[in-house]
Amino acid sequence: MEPLACAMSIIVGVMNCFFGYKIFRIVLGIWGFLGGALLVGGLAHRLFQNEVAAIAGGFLGGLVGATACVLLFHVGVFVLGGALGAVVGIMLSAMAGAEPHLGLLLLLGLVGGVAALLLRRPVIILSTAFAGSFTIVIGSIYFLGGYAPKELLQDPQVVGRLANAAFFGWLVLGAVGTVLQLVTTGKKLSPQK
Repeated sequence: MEPLACAMSIIVGVMNCFFGYKIFRIVLGIWGFLGGALLVGGLAHRLFQNEVAAIAGGFLGGLVGATACVLLFHVGVFVLGGALGAVVGIMLSAMAGAEPHLGLLLLLGLVGGVAALLLRRPVIILSTAFAGSFTIVIGSIYFLGGYAPKELLQDPQVVGRLANAAFFGWLVLGAVGTVLQLVTTGKKLSPQK
């Protein structure tokens, strides 16, 4: 299962990193579906202890999550900016050789969310480019180094050994994705259309 999840991480990361602004509504729908499916499917599994209930609940939760994120566009923009802030906190913690502190992640997430609402186009581009580059790097580490994403999040020693290379890869890919999106999207193009 991990190779498939890591391959999907790379594919979705490439889409986000290099085409995120153009496909932003689709990206919001995908994240809304995944979030709703995980939340409701997990809850259904706990309540009913049944795989069929978990799958059905996950599917229904996914549909509700996707619909909510697409219809509540500004909430989705805030969440995306918040995710960028949290990713920055994770990478800074990794560079310091420490586990991410929840308070730092929440603060940076709040700052990122508010910035996304105020400066929508540049923040959407930055968020999708750097969030996409993050998932590319995480997926690539599995194939290049043999570390599963779960190990990266749970073992500070592994994070410490990989932090510099991962940080550099994240920055380079994110910068390339940002420039590409800025060049290929005009100011008149809006993800709301």
